[in-house]
Order: sequence, then structure tokens, then C-alpha cells
Amino acid sequence: MNATLMRLLDNTIGRMMCVLLAAWHRLRRPRVPECGRIERVLVIKLIGLGTIMLSSALTRGLRQYRPYLQIDFLTLEGFRDAAELTGTVDRVYTLNLRAPISSVWRTIRQLRANRYQMVMDLDYFSCAGLILACLSGAPRRVGFVSPGYEQWDMLTDIVLYSTSRHILDMYGNFAEALTESHFLPAPTISVDEQVMQRGRDILSRAKLDPERLLVLLNPNVSAFSVAMRRWEPKKWAQLADRLGRRESLQVAFIGSKSEQQYVASIIAMMDAPENAVNLAGQTSLHELAAVIKLSSCMVSCDTGPLLMAVAAGTPTVALLGPTAWTHRPRGKRDRVICKHLGCSPCLTVFNQKSARCVHRTNLCMTQIQADEVCRATLDVLAGTRHHPTGEGTRRSAGGGGTSGRAI
Repeated sequence: MNATLMRLLDNTIGRMMCVLLAAWHRLRRPRVPECGRIERVLVIKLIGLGTIMLSSALTRGLRQYRPYLQIDFLTLEGFRDAAELTGTVDRVYTLNLRAPISSVWRTIRQLRANRYQMVMDLDYFSCAGLILACLSGAPRRVGFVSPGYEQWDMLTDIVLYSTSRHILDMYGNFAEALTESHFLPAPTISVDEQVMQRGRDILSRAKLDPERLLVLLNPNVSAFSVAMRRWEPKKWAQLADRLGRRESLQVAFIGSKSEQQYVASIIAMMDAPENAVNLAGQTSLHELAAVIKLSSCMVSCDTGPLLMAVAAGTPTVALLGPTAWTHRPRGKRDRVICKHLGCSPCLTVFNQKSARCVHRTNLCMTQIQADEVCRATLDVLAGTRHHPTGEGTRRSAGGGGTSGRAI
């Protein structure tokens, strides 16, 4: 099921079901349990690799405040591995869009059998997540609201969504509904040693030296508004050339199997294509997480692997244009490059990340030049401790001193 059809069904059938469920809940008014009595929590995030990575901050925080909590997760089948990577949930339920009716029916029966006392719906104004939250039978339901949207009557606890706030701060408000504290730990991902070894083997087969700094380049974006969010292929090639000619650095492009040819076309544009490796399609999601942990820096547009690097503790250089700053990396060793045009952001959750550029081209991305991205990357690497063993390239707590090698 493609993104356009999913939006259509959510906005039509989903909206009608929300109206009916809202009326039912107004009439029924079930008793809401006190926070101290809640032992079983379901977190719903149906779609979004990056936001599932960041949700680990919420589930970790809940676990720290309430160690005895049972925390389960519901997502689409394609994001099961992402939810498991967070390492902070007890069980992952998935919905299979190839058999949606039977999958939804089976999942609702499982959710009701577990008698959850609270559901946290992390989706942004999606009718599907809200419907599942209501049909789960949980008496307390926490979710996003914004003026003009009809979810108010279906939720017992609300979190105001705002493009001026970071998503981790908003996740803190979800935690506050249960723990009375909005402070959350940093997001993390959990990769076991067996998978880390597979990551080392992948890099070894690609003839990448574990003793040299590895820069990952991610030129890909998700299915929503692809043309507007991409940085130009030629500039990715220019960046790879500038980094690849440095003796202390090595460059690898990442991506899925379907993105393999696109990445190959970028490498073909390079002046010295032998200085870059194409890892697109060579890793599973767990193996990609291992490769990210083994790298020294990632350069990426606003998409899932960027936030996976954030959760892995790998420094990032983020190229942001039409999307909101709500999900930007904000660690001391991260860099964000954005032109701050008056029309940005034009892709937000309020228009379901679908809009036409007023400039008829993604000016906010085309104005970003390879030289400035290269300088930002070198600046990040200058303060990087490299851990070829895979213990992670962590951000300096103080964001200051450098102990990396000369680059």
C-alpha cells in the first residue's frame, strides 16, 4: 500500500470512524485509572523510522521512572526491526498492510486481551493510530492535539503539537502524563555483539580500514515529497570527492536495496569514484545500525537513518530545508545546515508533508553548497574520538575539547 493511498484512507474512512468513536466515548465516559495504578502501557507509532528511533527516549524514561512497567509497542510490519532496535520495549505488535482487515482484527483482539491501562499514540493526527488506541480498550489515552483537529474527545490526556518545539520535548509531555516528570534520557539503540561483528564484516568486505575515520553519506529520503527533500546528486558527488581525497578519511554511501542504483549514479558522477563505497542494499536494518555505530560521522538529509545515527551516538551533519526543525539533531557534536528561507518549513504534519514549492524548485536545498557541508563535516570530525571496535562515536559531554587525530 503506497503513501498516497494510506493518506486517502486515513482522511476518509478513518475520519468517519473517529467521529463515531468520539461520540461513543462522550456517552460512555469510562472510569480513568490513577497514574500510580498503571502497570501496562502500549505505545503506538505506526510509521516513521526516525521517530521510532527517537521514541526510545520516551520508553527509556518510562522504564527509569517505573521499572515495573510493561511497555509494549505497536507499529507497521515494515518497522518491526526499528522498534526492536530501541531495546526498551517488552513486546512488538505489527500490522500487516498486505492483509489489513485480518491483521487489524487479530491485533485488536490481542490488545484487548492484554488489558492495557494506558495507550500513548505518538502518530501525528493519524486517524488510524487514534482508532487503534480507542479499540484497544485502554481507559487512558494520550495523544497529540492541535486546534482544528477532532481528536480531543477521544483522548483523556493531551499533548499540544507545535512546530516550534522539538519532538523530544513533546515526548517529555507524554511521559509527564504518567510519571509527573517531563525529563527524558537521550534516545538510544541496542545492537548486540553478534550484529556488531556482522557490521565489521560488511566494512571489511568493502575494504574499509577500521583504523581510518569513516564518513557515511545518506543521499536518500523517505517516500514523502522526495523531490523537495533531496539534495542534488551532483553535490553529493562533490562532497564525496572533497572528503575522499583526504588520506585519513574514507567515504561510504548507504541506502536500501531499492536505492542502490540511485547511489551508484551519484558515485558515477564523482571525479574519483574509487574513493567511495556503495553500501546501499548491503545491510539489514540491524546491520545498518551496527555500521552507523562503527562510523565517525554521518551526513544526511532529514530522514530515518539520520535519527538512527542520533540514537546511536554518532555525530551528524543534517541538511534541512522544507521540513520542520522538530526532529533536528541537537547534540553538541551535531551540525545542522539550513538556509532558513521565509517559506520554510513547507512540509509539516499539518499538510501531511505534501506541498508544492512556491519557487518551483527546492530552493532551500539547492542553496546548500558542497563546500559548506564539507567544512561542517571536517569540523565534526576534528573533535571525534574514533572507536573502530564499535563502542560508538559519542558526543563529548561538554561539547568542547578535541582528542581526535588530524584530518
